[in-house]
Amino acid sequence: MIQTQLLRLDPPYQIISAGGQVGIQLATLIVTEEKTTETGEYVIDTHSHPVVSYGLKEGLVEEFKYGSSYPKDVEFRNNRLQPEGAVWNKVEVSDIHVLGLAGADNRPISMATFFSIVPPSASYMPYYRVWDGKSLTKMFDLLFGFSRVGLRCEKREWKKRDPYDMENRQMYMELETTDDGSPLVRVVLINAGEFELYSSNMGFWCPLYDEDGGIDGCSKFIVCVVREMEIHFINGRIGDKFTYWRTGEHPDLDDLMYKLVDLVNEGLGLE
Repeated sequence: MIQTQLLRLDPPYQIISAGGQVGIQLATLIVTEEKTTETGEYVIDTHSHPVVSYGLKEGLVEEFKYGSSYPKDVEFRNNRLQPEGAVWNKVEVSDIHVLGLAGADNRPISMATFFSIVPPSASYMPYYRVWDGKSLTKMFDLLFGFSRVGLRCEKREWKKRDPYDMENRQMYMELETTDDGSPLVRVVLINAGEFELYSSNMGFWCPLYDEDGGIDGCSKFIVCVVREMEIHFINGRIGDKFTYWRTGEHPDLDDLMYKLVDLVNEGLGLE
């Protein structure tokens, strides 16, 4: 026999995370199953699942200002995350992490904590925090969830360096190659010691060519993502220009990469 009980919680509600989601816990759904095993043993299995709200109901999340590609349509995301009383049926209460209290002046969440709760399927390299497009979507989904429940990430100062000091490269792009031989742009931002993440590198991949065979789509995408990272993780503005780091792959595309770097620096207002 299966029995359920809804245990309603009292304010202040806790802001919780699990499995790459973030929400405000309103109640706990307790599911109890009484059964007899094949050996005749009487067993009671109990599961406790969080019942959550996703926070903000009205208005757009102002932090997302550059969302032509990521996030794709802020209003759509705002309308999509509306349910009150959603049950996290694949999450046990014992699995959740408490991040703060709803309506309180919570301390900013460290970047180390933020990236520890990004969905496990979001891919990154072990020594470089480099994201592909699918993983970026997950990261921005979580950032959007943070904004809705009133959380923010801790911002760090960006320490400007000499962009041509190759021993301390800070912002650069390089070319890699996909399995099918297509050129892939790797965009890396480094702020050594400031982000407290492995080697303190952040970045992402994107295809060099857009659907029309040009690089305008790539440059706009890079500008969009860098601006979002700047808004959420950096106190102030990034002041360093991107440079092109030649890896020896696709040497015939060097001139095109220099053009891409110029377009991105121009889009970011980095003279």
